[in-house]
Amino acid sequence: MAKKSGLSDLGVILALIGGIIMVVYGILRIVGVFVAEANDILSDAFDVDLLSGNIGGENGVLIRGIIALVLGLVVIWVWKERKASRDGILLWGIVFIVIGLIGGSPGGLLLLIGGILLVIDYFA
Repeated sequence: MAKKSGLSDLGVILALIGGIIMVVYGILRIVGVFVAEANDILSDAFDVDLLSGNIGGENGVLIRGIIALVLGLVVIWVWKERKASRDGILLWGIVFIVIGLIGGSPGGLLLLIGGILLVIDYFA
């Protein structure tokens, strides 16, 4: 285990920014689904098929928005509660990589990069 370098600081900052972007992205997706659904309700007020519609849409936009929101909040919580130990750097690097892969969005990409930097810093 080598001394701490600037890679871990950069990785944590990228992870925090990625988490914030994921929260905003998730909120915008959720709001977008409900605005689109409200528009459909107003335009098709007497449509019988309205009751059987899937609020997530064909691609599950609502579900992806909720996942991005929850994972972004987890990242922000982890950033607040993180420990400065060397083992914590490896653990949170792996967690950020997994969340970045699952979460998608531009924030997920920043999380992935931040996690990779943390793992590189641990083994450097």
